[in-house]
Amino acid sequence: MTQSEVVSLIVSSAALIGLIISNVVFYLQRGEMRRQNERLSTQLRLGAEDTLRQTLEGVGRDLLSYPRLRPLFYPDEADPAGEAPLNHEDRLRAACIAEDLLDTFERRADWESDPGILLHASFRRYAQDMLTNSDFLYEYLCRRASWYSAEMLNTATKARRERPPPQTGTSTDGPDNGMPPGP
Repeated sequence: MTQSEVVSLIVSSAALIGLIISNVVFYLQRGEMRRQNERLSTQLRLGAEDTLRQTLEGVGRDLLSYPRLRPLFYPDEADPAGEAPLNHEDRLRAACIAEDLLDTFERRADWESDPGILLHASFRRYAQDMLTNSDFLYEYLCRRASWYSAEMLNTATKARRERPPPQTGTSTDGPDNGMPPGP
């Protein structure tokens, strides 16, 4: 074997070894990228769930602080004797709560399109129930329709058209609705 053939063989062998090493490094990097992607996906999901939880906790705190606003969002909790009219400040508070809820529902709908973010189906039922049964929330959505997706407005409108008529002569207190009997 001539000297140039030996050099050519060494260079070819070195190139082959370099190619093998680069393939091994690529394979290891691909595995690390997959693990990082999984961690990022988990963090996004947890962040999304935490954002929803924090917003809904804020709404809950507001409704605890101003219980006279609850019947606007939960009509089955209305006083059978009738509610006292709301003052301007209470209407503004209720509008802020409605906006928080609608923003949360809208964010939730955006996140649902991401297959990496799996949120609880019970939240979808809650949002659907709120948009279907709370006249105040639905009217706020209609007044501010340009702020929200047409899909959310259409879904709420369709659900309201399909809702069963309210039952007359039934009590909102008692074991039928899971609430303890009233005094």
